[in-house]
Amino acid sequence: RSLQRRQEKDLYHQKQKRSLCGLHCVNNLLQETAFKKKDFDKICVALSPKPFFNPHRGWFWMGDYDINVILKALGQKGYALRWFDKRKDPAIMKLGNIFGFILNLKTLKVAFTSGHHWVAVREIGGCYVFFDSEKSRPMNIGGKDELRTLLLDIIAHGGEVLMVSKPELKDQLVDASPPSNSTAASEID
Repeated sequence: RSLQRRQEKDLYHQKQKRSLCGLHCVNNLLQETAFKKKDFDKICVALSPKPFFNPHRGWFWMGDYDINVILKALGQKGYALRWFDKRKDPAIMKLGNIFGFILNLKTLKVAFTSGHHWVAVREIGGCYVFFDSEKSRPMNIGGKDELRTLLLDIIAHGGEVLMVSKPELKDQLVDASPPSNSTAASEID
């Protein structure tokens, strides 16, 4: 289902260009053009200054950025990321402490691409919105029950769920106390 026309018109949504889904995902999550390709490329060089092959982006400098680039970019904007433990139920998430989600979906690997696609989810105006740069517009997911269903489906299909928050909240993103031998969320440093 689509968002109400007025609200849909007000949402920022970058559409897919080349293999820049990581860049579009971050900008869609932040609801602005916070970064351009050159900014992500600078982050890649800072992470690994090799002149020819950079492990944080795809071949031919067309994008296909990895999680390290997304982590650094969001860090520059004052956000932290935590992996969600796929063995847990998303119902344990403290949604009030989570700014949004970065999701890594498995896709068909073609030519020089990674076989993964970055998308974002964020709560806006009381409903969760799915931002996929391959789609023409954002999609209303619904409330927390529909969000949980979406996250369970992504996990079931081999995708990854990353929670985005302010750094001071990154240890307060799940309700349940994890068992002593595992964690409900893993920090990315």
